[in-house]
Amino acid sequence: KQFWKYKFGLLFINWEIWIFLYYVFWAFLGKYPFFDNTSFGYLIKQMCFLLPVPMMNAWYIPVLLGLYFFYPVIANILHRISEGELLILFGFTYVVAFVLPTIAVLVDGHSVLSTGFSGGVYGFLIVLGYWLSRHPAPHFGKIRCFLYVLISFGVVIGVQVYLRICGKFYNIWY
Repeated sequence: KQFWKYKFGLLFINWEIWIFLYYVFWAFLGKYPFFDNTSFGYLIKQMCFLLPVPMMNAWYIPVLLGLYFFYPVIANILHRISEGELLILFGFTYVVAFVLPTIAVLVDGHSVLSTGFSGGVYGFLIVLGYWLSRHPAPHFGKIRCFLYVLISFGVVIGVQVYLRICGKFYNIWY
């Protein structure tokens, strides 16, 4: 409860203030009329995360808010579940964060399922970090790690080239 009040709550209030300040800034520059029905509705939708905020650094705030919102819940779950249950949670999170969006993009060019507000891939990495802290990874060596990175990079580039050849353009949300 303290975490939500002092971390999540303060970040959320701070973010809402910044959205309002940017709205005033854009209105001052003439991009929006100041407080007419259309632009005020646009402001409210931005504050409710229904429309993107026109700031280049705004993509990560919903992710941080999602992570902050779910930290206490995930921490309690991770401390109470068994190893088998943790691996099932880990596998489910991996499928939802990586496999389903990749399949959706390859099939129709966009992903319907979004885990962005819950931290998405970053939430997966937090669970992975917790698991690795309890089970240190085996030593792979520099050459093997370099090969894994090279193969992963090649797969990402290959998927991007494939999508481009097929005429599917994927817009990364951030």
